[in-house]
Amino acid sequence: MKRRDFLIASSASLLSLRTGISAAKSAPSLAAHWTFDEPSGTIALDSAAQIADNITGQFERLSGVEGNCLRSFEFDTVIVRKAAAAPSLNPAGFSVEAWVAPQTYPWNWCPIVVHRQGSKGYFFGVDGDGRFGFHVCIGGVWMECNSRQALPGLEPAYTWQSDRRIWEHVPAGAPLPPLWSDRPRPVVPILTWSHLVGVFDCHEGITIYKNGKMEAQLKTRGSFTPAPDADLYIARTPEEIMPAHAERLYGTSPIQFSWDGLLDEIRIHNRSLSTDEIQQSYARSVPQVEQPLQFRKLPMGSTEPRHFGAYYTRLKYDEQYDRPWPLGADSDVVVTFDDHPFRLVYWHGMSYYPVWYAENGIGVSHKAPETSGPKGTYEAMNDRQCRSSYVRIIENNRARVKIQWRNAPLNRSYEEAHIDPSTGWGEWVDDYYTIYLDGVAVREYKIYCPLTNQNHGFGQALIIVPPGLAPADALEIEAASEANLAGEESILSWASGIPTGSRIENASIEVFNLKASAKPFLIFSPKTGNSGWEGNGRPWPFCFFHWDHWPAEQIPSDGRQSFVIDGRPSHTSIDNPEFHITPEKDGRSGVTFTFTALIGMCVAKSAGQLAPLARSWLNPPPLEVSKGFLNEGYAIAERCHVLSRTQLEVNLLECTIQASPQSPLLNPAFRIKNWNPNSIDFLLNGRKLEIGTDFRFDNRCTEEEPGLVIWLQRELDKPLSLTIRAL
Repeated sequence: MKRRDFLIASSASLLSLRTGISAAKSAPSLAAHWTFDEPSGTIALDSAAQIADNITGQFERLSGVEGNCLRSFEFDTVIVRKAAAAPSLNPAGFSVEAWVAPQTYPWNWCPIVVHRQGSKGYFFGVDGDGRFGFHVCIGGVWMECNSRQALPGLEPAYTWQSDRRIWEHVPAGAPLPPLWSDRPRPVVPILTWSHLVGVFDCHEGITIYKNGKMEAQLKTRGSFTPAPDADLYIARTPEEIMPAHAERLYGTSPIQFSWDGLLDEIRIHNRSLSTDEIQQSYARSVPQVEQPLQFRKLPMGSTEPRHFGAYYTRLKYDEQYDRPWPLGADSDVVVTFDDHPFRLVYWHGMSYYPVWYAENGIGVSHKAPETSGPKGTYEAMNDRQCRSSYVRIIENNRARVKIQWRNAPLNRSYEEAHIDPSTGWGEWVDDYYTIYLDGVAVREYKIYCPLTNQNHGFGQALIIVPPGLAPADALEIEAASEANLAGEESILSWASGIPTGSRIENASIEVFNLKASAKPFLIFSPKTGNSGWEGNGRPWPFCFFHWDHWPAEQIPSDGRQSFVIDGRPSHTSIDNPEFHITPEKDGRSGVTFTFTALIGMCVAKSAGQLAPLARSWLNPPPLEVSKGFLNEGYAIAERCHVLSRTQLEVNLLECTIQASPQSPLLNPAFRIKNWNPNSIDFLLNGRKLEIGTDFRFDNRCTEEEPGLVIWLQRELDKPLSLTIRAL
């Protein structure tokens, strides 16, 4: 039916309106009223109808606008009123009002109250971009009155095309929307109380109000078409719906979700409220605490000072988020550093992706391997319940830490990638971090792929954006620098939306310029790849992609764009390096891909200043050892010179190292097999070094290769001698 059909009422429609108005005179004005003032229990009393409704799922009662309020959580909170007892509303006019304070914006339109079946009934709620709306079936046609968009031009007619990184209009070829002409301005503010009202009037149409002021109006005429056979829902979608702004519809599944935040004083009026009445209702109940909620904080472990090392713990995020997880006390791992304001965290809420956190909670995680298929991407990020992802401490001593993260790349339905039909095995990954006191780690992972000729993505950095921030709050406008092994450097700017700056030949060092003192970096061999960068083409500060389907969230989606600060943790990415990893036959039916990189955190250094570190790892200096020891070479996967004692009676090791500017020695490590002294003297060019200040050592407690591990805090580019004496 076309819009003009609503402007001319038929005689039958007029009769229906008159009948409704007559019925309204005898019907009570207040059809339903939930105060949520009960001190405890699962009952929410509708004081107007004197019906005790049951609250199911997780919830709390907190101090509200008047008395108590309902704290609803997005996983399962709901109130359901059976159809037979639902309010029967006046077809000529009715109103719905509520006080709301969102902790996060929902994944799509989420009802405060909904009584709908198909195109009949009504809906009153908030969407994922901070809009609110009152949707009513008028004359048999579903009609919507919504507040303005948080961003001009963000309409359903525009579709995000992930593969091409563009917005595409339907039909193709139409002008692009004027997105990001201003900062997003959600109508319903996050964390803060808002008084929302929706009014339907058979002569005026639908009008919505926020805090006593009109927000939008849809002029039309016609009577309300109810949904008498539908149950009434509060705070939850009655059915599964698709999350908004999914990048790939084939990579996202529909879900049910609940309101995440506070609800209070929900009223359904059996008539159309006037503007004066709405203003009086708002003024009568203005909350004493305007912002009753705070942003959640991603867990980083205890803030108490700790020595270098790794420890097991169970990290806590939010009580309601944590409650469903069937985990013990030692499910997560945290690595701390003596003298540095950063840490490395493996948390189950991020599928155990290792995250380097700066002092202010902004972090970076270097992505797990990714592949694709007909149901979207396959990666550990999709393992939201850690069904195939776990972490363990392999080595933990005073000189270094080694962590194993084992995971299977899964799609959103928890299906494995590249399953071998003859064995039933899919793809698996062993991801090892060998970590030293200077905040530098070697990452080596192996992808065990049962099938050949499969493509993978390697090593992209994910910038972790805490709740309450946008990507531009986490990254500087000059968001990165790149360099090659010679130290030639370029500072890259995202001012135009596309990374600009001179490109460096054979660049293999990347530094990410977080708005923090600690800066994450990535170093790899120029023989295996080239640095690369991306932006979304919009001017600063909207130049960074913004996804909120990960971290911490539980929705089955491999990509969802966010356009507002929605209260959720989120992530962005600005690098897109291209790696060329040659697979090797592994004795099974498939192949193994091995990726090795140097990663970590540095303070006040750009990419060019990390060139000596890169050269020390990729081009280590030659080393000669004294009699009774054997030099087994440099283990690039450990950032470590490996020696072994061949004569058990020998307890003195002398080394000469031909360090140079091209092959420097920078905070080196030495692993010496078959040697486990309780104490040592360590001399550099004949001068005794201080344990704890100049070096650390410990015995490796591993059954396979026990021995001594030493880490030396020095930067040297000239020939030198080292002497190690067992005491």
